[in-house]
Amino acid sequence: MTGRGAPGLPESTLSDAARHFEACYPAEGCGAIVRLPDGGNAFRPIANVASAPDAFELHSIELLDLWTAQDRGELAVVAIVHSHCDAPAALSARDRAGATPWPGGPPAAGPVDWLVFSVCTRSGSPKCSEIRMFRWAEGAWVDTADTFCLRNRPDR
Repeated sequence: MTGRGAPGLPESTLSDAARHFEACYPAEGCGAIVRLPDGGNAFRPIANVASAPDAFELHSIELLDLWTAQDRGELAVVAIVHSHCDAPAALSARDRAGATPWPGGPPAAGPVDWLVFSVCTRSGSPKCSEIRMFRWAEGAWVDTADTFCLRNRPDR
């Protein structure tokens, strides 16, 4: 299976990711959104092994397991996702450097989109306030201007 493109992701998948990131707060959380063989989507959390709470580094073995499952046709990685705490849903300079460790690309994770979730505290509890999508195009990360809001979550 191959997959690209976060538009059309079901709100339930985005909500699963948002709940995970809210639970990770005040540290950044990370994971992947995958397409399953039946055509459905799922969020797969991946451990954040970064030493700083305002950074993320995908656990290498968990990431390898994800790519191995894709190679076996068990899923397709649609997007790499992570959160920013009390900060905008934007790719930071650190994010861009980690996503494209070689000047001019290509992206380390291949041709998949990146989603950034902004998690902020409101009334004392962390809530996801915005999700933005970024895509590698012509040698750079481009903000697709796709912003997602989670309106139908029962905990909102």
